[in-house]
Amino acid sequence: MATSARDDARLGHLFLRDGRWSGRQLISEEWVRLSTTVQASTGDDYHFDYGFLWWVDSTHGAFYAWGNSGQFIGVFPQLDMVIVFRADPGGIIRKWLGRRVDPRESFRLVPMILAARKESDG
Repeated sequence: MATSARDDARLGHLFLRDGRWSGRQLISEEWVRLSTTVQASTGDDYHFDYGFLWWVDSTHGAFYAWGNSGQFIGVFPQLDMVIVFRADPGGIIRKWLGRRVDPRESFRLVPMILAARKESDG
C-alpha cells in the first residue's frame, strides 16, 4: 500500500483520537482499543508485542504501524503525539541501493524526538 507522510499522520491521528475525526466516529472506539492493546506476546524475539495491525509498546504506552524500509507511524496517547518516519526513497532507487534504513535504526530516533519535546515543554 502506498501512502504519503500526510496519510500516515492522519491514520495515526485517527487512532490517537480513538477513531474520531472532526467529531465523527469513523472507527469504533472498541476496535481502536482492541487493536492497540496486546493480543499476542512476542517475547524476546521482537521489540514490541502485537495488537491487531499495530505493534504495542506497553512500557511507554505507545503503539506503532511498522512499514517497509524502516517507515513507521508512532502514536503516543499520553503525550498527545504522532510521529511519522518515512525512509523509502521509491522503487527505482531501492532497486539500485537496496534497503535504505534498518527498522531498528529508525526506532532509535524516537527517544531523541521525545527528549526534544520534553526540552521544548520546559
